[in-house]
Amino acid sequence: MRDSQNTTVAIVVNSDGRTIANSATFIRSHIEAISARFNVITLVGNPGSRRIYESGRDLQGQSVFHRGFRKAARLLTGKSVVEQDNALLARLFRQHKVGAVFCEYGMSGVGVLACCKVLDLPLIVHFHGYDAYRYDIIETYQSRYAEMFDYASTIIAVSKDMQKALADRYGNIHKILHSSCGANPRDIVDRTKSTQRKAQFVYLGRLTPKKDPLGVIECFSRAAEQLSGYRLAIIGDGELRVQCEQKVHNAGLSDRVTFYGTLEHEAALGIVAESSLFVMNSVTAESGDKEGTPVSLMEAMAAGLTPLGTRHGGIMDIIEDGVSGYLYDEHDYEALTQLMVKVARQKDRSKIEANAQRFALEHLDEAKKTAVINDTIRSAIAGQPGSIS
Repeated sequence: MRDSQNTTVAIVVNSDGRTIANSATFIRSHIEAISARFNVITLVGNPGSRRIYESGRDLQGQSVFHRGFRKAARLLTGKSVVEQDNALLARLFRQHKVGAVFCEYGMSGVGVLACCKVLDLPLIVHFHGYDAYRYDIIETYQSRYAEMFDYASTIIAVSKDMQKALADRYGNIHKILHSSCGANPRDIVDRTKSTQRKAQFVYLGRLTPKKDPLGVIECFSRAAEQLSGYRLAIIGDGELRVQCEQKVHNAGLSDRVTFYGTLEHEAALGIVAESSLFVMNSVTAESGDKEGTPVSLMEAMAAGLTPLGTRHGGIMDIIEDGVSGYLYDEHDYEALTQLMVKVARQKDRSKIEANAQRFALEHLDEAKKTAVINDTIRSAIAGQPGSIS
């Protein structure tokens, strides 16, 4: 049911390419869910180059002439790109009777803060990961984040670790709502319940330092000596792909490790479902970047796999050690190797698998998560405080 036929919510997504990345399914999910409750206008792109997602129309002309004209105006008035952008947004928001602004990523919130202040609009900012943790982002946006936190109606953090980190830096703990993204666990249960399991570990994620796929390969190579029947499936691509393939080759495991690259969701889920154990080896990158709460882990739990994960970010929020999976410290390869061997040799993992699946069904449903977002927006429009957990 729609909250109002008259209230419009502006969704703002800063993006260098003026598009929503294929991997950002959670953003599309948010747009769809908010659109079901409110009138919506979505702006994608950075200040000065935004486009309206629904129509594909540029907010400002992007020709050489138009860009040159705006540059000349900045030289004459002393205004910045962001100031020009906010003035245009203010006109757009008035025209569309915008009642609240919902921003994906902290930098998007900073970009529209001045406009929200001028129009006295409630601002909800959804942090996701790197925008909360990366050292260069924190240094660049420190003062502007602090100003945004003071003004915003609600800040959404996708893990308890992120909630604490943001509160420690910017205060306003009463405004910071912990709510992760979600999955479609019931659909996954229905689609995977008859899948035959293989003696296989599976890794699903980008091949980047934050995911530490090299560590997964290292631990599998050690465990493989004791687990002759087990294989490792690696789904995903990234800058570490060549190093990962070389490490597998050097370990003599090319016949036991399969690199699938990037797959469509359905195909990736099929490989996950036919595996037995899911490895989520996320670590804090040298840049400070950390995970939120990985959707791939949620889906693996819904599919009934036994998850092994690091004590990192939101992983700790959804795996209860020894109950719905197993946790180990970041970079503790000895611990992960031992877990791989121990859990693979367990004759009956049904209790852990059932607990993981039950948790996914009860707590990780995407519809429940997007309902929290809509309720937060509705409360902000009504001038009421959100529900903080």
